[in-house]
Formats: sequence, C-alpha cells, structure tokens
Amino acid sequence: KITLYQKGSKYFLQKEASKLTEVKDGSIEYMAGGVTKEFDRLHSFLKYITEDKAGSISKKFNPGKDLVPLIAEYNNKSGESYVVYNQQYSEQLVVSELNRTGVNRNRFGVIGGLNVYSMSMISESNFYYPDPSPEFALTAGLFYEKALTRKNNRYTFIIELLYLRQTFYAYSERIPSSFQIVRDDAFFDFTGIKLPLLFKYSFNSGKISPFISGGFSTQVFIDGNYLHIMETEYTNTNEINTSEDTYFTINPFEISSVCAVGLRLRFMNNTILDIQGRVEFGTGLFDESEDVKEYRQHSLQPSMLIGFSF
Repeated sequence: KITLYQKGSKYFLQKEASKLTEVKDGSIEYMAGGVTKEFDRLHSFLKYITEDKAGSISKKFNPGKDLVPLIAEYNNKSGESYVVYNQQYSEQLVVSELNRTGVNRNRFGVIGGLNVYSMSMISESNFYYPDPSPEFALTAGLFYEKALTRKNNRYTFIIELLYLRQTFYAYSERIPSSFQIVRDDAFFDFTGIKLPLLFKYSFNSGKISPFISGGFSTQVFIDGNYLHIMETEYTNTNEINTSEDTYFTINPFEISSVCAVGLRLRFMNNTILDIQGRVEFGTGLFDESEDVKEYRQHSLQPSMLIGFSF
C-alpha cells in the first residue's frame, strides 16, 4: 500500500493514489484525492499514514534506522506483498515519479525583475519625433506553468501576468536657420499589463537545468500621457517663443515576439527558481492610425527576471 523511495539520506513515500511526499522532520503536507492534510510533526504524519497498524511510533523516530522496517511492517499487516531493495533510486527516477503523479504538471509562481524599454522612431517627415534613451523600470507579476507531457517536465506552456510602468524623457536641439535655435522636450509615460504566452524547453529534469523559451506577448496600455514642449529662440531679436502639443497618443496595446534563455534550479519541497534573460521585439508605443503621422516605429525590450514556482 505504501511505496518508499530513498535518495541519499532523504526519503519519499507514496500511498496508493497519493502524491509523492518527502518524509522529514518538521511540518509535512500530504496530498491525496485532491485533499491536502498538514502535520506539525513527523511522528503524527507516520501514525496517520500507517493507520496505527505498525505499532507505536516514538517522537524520536529516526527515518534512517526505523522507516524501512515501519513501512515493511505496515504493508505486511495490510496484507500487501512487498519487496525491500537494498539500493538507492536515482534523482531522475524520483523526478519522473513526481511528473507521473502530477506533482509537477501544474505550477503557480511569482516573477519579477528589471525591464528596459528602448523605442525607435524613423521619421518620414520634418515633424518632431521623440528619440529617448532606453528607460529602466521594475516589473512584477504572476505566472502559471503547465507540463505538456507526463513523461517529464521538459516541455511546458507558460502564461504570465505582469505589471509595468514606464516613464520617458527626450531632449533634442536643432538649428533650422542661422538665427533660430529650436529645443524640444518630450515627456511621456504608460502603465501596462503584459500577457506573455510562452513555450519552454528545459534541457534536463535535474536540479540544475538550462532552458530556452519563446512565444508572443500582448501589452495592454491602461494609461498613457504625452507632452511635447518646443522652445524657439531667435538670436537676431533675442526673443523666445514656447509652444506645447500632445500630438502623439499611446496605443491601446502592443504586440511583441519573445525569446529567452535561462537556468532552472530545483529545490526540495517542490520549489523551483528560474533565472532568465529575455528579449522582446514589439510593434511600438504610439498610435499610427492617423495618416498625417509619417513615421515607422518599433520597440526592443530586454529584461532580467527571477521567478519562484511551487
């Protein structure tokens, strides 16, 4: 009724249709039949799992010495056949068993890091177009990851929900004639919700695994502002004229293609840390629906992200 696995000094057990559970000192979560039970002590968990059929279990229970005889006795008293192998199972087998039972197939996590937004506008007229330096901003959100096969967790599909707020400033100076100096200041910003859809491939299922991922992302702009201030100085008369306009408007959304490389670090208790570098190539920030705006644009968004999944 209970299968016991050993990896070095660590033990895992599975009872009938339950998920694989690590046997350890301290609190333990046991999942079976869609229900999760929590135990504060190892001995209380073992009493529950063995249904008190294997005799008394001391609070000083030593897994390395007492666990194999306890499980063997329980299986024997339950009328189940059993075999005790004098060997250790490989880490790959334990990971495969986790995948087979569904422990790793659906994962939820948090993700955050640094995003760089670099925009490029190619002018096709003499009108002013902002050309800001790449802007840095923090981003954070949630994600859901699903394994696409029960054989391993190398192939996964990921949906993310990221919040991003970016602020830009652009300055330029031009001399259209011998007695004119024109200075342009552009201030604009946006608040957006980014929804990447990614396919991920991990090169192995071990504790440390490099991975690559790619897909598409939609960034919905929920707020955005633009202001251009133009100052014209006439050197022959020492006059300065100032004007303002909001000629550009922020797009309702932006579509981008995404690619990433990273490293996955697996910890015990089913926790995974992802460290990745990502690059997005997008359609641009400003609305091009008006024909009078003669320009081409795109965005480049490199980012460094860290995610934890459970």
